[in-house]
Amino acid sequence: MKESDVVKHLKKVVREMRGTTRKVKWEGRKHAPDLLVLLPFSSCWVETKAPGKAARLGQLREHTRLRASGMKVFVFDSVERIDRWATTGE
Repeated sequence: MKESDVVKHLKKVVREMRGTTRKVKWEGRKHAPDLLVLLPFSSCWVETKAPGKAARLGQLREHTRLRASGMKVFVFDSVERIDRWATTGE
């Protein structure tokens, strides 16, 4: 499985939840999360990775900055992780 498979599954699950996704890129900065997930009544940032891969150090710093601002940030590296998030919110 590749990272693109994880992204594809995430987009499918978000559509089923009546939401949408937006690909993200910061201007003048690096390490933006891959996607902004927009759901009815909530939103979050998502970093997608190939199975078994972790976020890089710069990405983790950016996640910390976003969380410090009260935003939710998730890192998904498998379809099982996405499904757990979709059913439990964790």
